[in-house]
Amino acid sequence: MHFETFRQVAKAELHVHLEGSFSVNRALALAGEKPDHPWNGLAPQALERRLVPGNFEQFIEQFMLGYRLLKTKEHFQKVTEDLCAEFERQGVIYAEVLYSPGVYVQKLHRDLVDIHEGIEAGLRQFPKLRVSFILDTVLNLGYPFMNKTLELVLADQRAWLSGFSVGGGRPDLAMDEFLPLFEQAQKAGLQLVAHVGEVDGTDNIRTLLENTDLHRIAHGCAAADDLALCRELRDRQVAVDVCLSSNLFTGVMPDLSLHPLMTFLELGVPVTLNTDDPFYFKTNLYEEYCLAEKLGVSWDKLLEVMAYGLEFR
Repeated sequence: MHFETFRQVAKAELHVHLEGSFSVNRALALAGEKPDHPWNGLAPQALERRLVPGNFEQFIEQFMLGYRLLKTKEHFQKVTEDLCAEFERQGVIYAEVLYSPGVYVQKLHRDLVDIHEGIEAGLRQFPKLRVSFILDTVLNLGYPFMNKTLELVLADQRAWLSGFSVGGGRPDLAMDEFLPLFEQAQKAGLQLVAHVGEVDGTDNIRTLLENTDLHRIAHGCAAADDLALCRELRDRQVAVDVCLSSNLFTGVMPDLSLHPLMTFLELGVPVTLNTDDPFYFKTNLYEEYCLAEKLGVSWDKLLEVMAYGLEFR
């Protein structure tokens, strides 16, 4: 597949984290403002060598190093502009971006209004591009922390906020106690998304299907082992946001050939392709489609996946 052919097809990206979308040069420039940061003074190649997580826990450690680089309104503006420029380069006409302000506001004492105004200033530079944001709350920090984050964001709710998500997690973490968060978000008019079936099994997917109006699930790899669950996702039209490089880099999938993308497509489960955290996984949307092609997905099926992205926004 040639990049220009790919770029010319209108498409969406529905699962990419703002805090995981630095360019290498942007990350090094931000690290240069913090003399004590481990990335300060590194050459680009040296930084890229560091960004090779072997498992999910190592990825989270690296993610937090980058997360702490964003301090000011201007920082959020610049990373938003960088991401929007990449969307345009890839031929993306609509995008949903996850952002995670909870730790910034509650632990690092940064101003939520500054974060929101920085994002808005970045979006204003791309008036022809349609971008909305999904509040991503961190399961590992517990219900009270997540609830406070949701309340703070709803108190300063912006027009570009379209969804609510839970992310992070552990294999043993059950979704039941977090159901009130989904209910509160849905009452506020937000679509519901969740990282489930990534490091956990299928129980959390079923809990959300039974108790919420779930719109999409992120990763969802575990679902492929349960044909009845896949049929339910298909019948209820709950899409799976697939992130191939992410699943490989974090060890969720030990080999590309084992990824369940083909299973989802064969069973009729709606699928979108996404980059997740392109800075850490050294990828872009074109590369994700090339990986799908390596798995045996035909061009016609890839066009169908692109159409799903625009349909399930």
